Amino acid sequence: MNKPFKRTIEKVLVWIANIFLILISGALAIVSYSGMMNTLLNDSVVRKEFIQGFTSEAGGVYTTAEIESMIDSIPTYLTVYTNIVIVITLIAIVFSFLMKFRILTGVVFLLLSIAVLVISIGSVFFIYIPYFVVALMLFIRKEKPQDNNFDNNQSNQNQEVEKIEYV
Repeated sequence: MNKPFKRTIEKVLVWIANIFLILISGALAIVSYSGMMNTLLNDSVVRKEFIQGFTSEAGGVYTTAEIESMIDSIPTYLTVYTNIVIVITLIAIVFSFLMKFRILTGVVFLLLSIAVLVISIGSVFFIYIPYFVVALMLFIRKEKPQDNNFDNNQSNQNQEVEKIEYV
């Protein structure tokens, strides 16, 4: 008897990437929602060094007021970024359980890999590469016809079955 078709490799790759994504989104949520970023940016020493570093890197293009405005907007941007990462994490977890719908799940993991690539600017390759590989594997690896119960039922109806009779 044939073994059932399993997607163990895909599931392992997805859950490795999911664990990293959960850790990153958890860390972002702690920093964003606990107020740690506001406390850090309101510290006068940190703020002064941030302004000096930005002024030297930008070459005096921005005024101090513009730099202050950018610093004040960092917590808002971080909160929006954290929300996006949390939504991506939830979608990835939900579709990790829906591997039997291989085309739909493949499309979703392809979109998730592109989204993680874009929002992380390519820095978390250990998340978007496994998602991309899983999407490709879901598109390429198909169940064998003998493993699909629907196909077996139809093909068995068209075949004649020999009967063995005992006297």
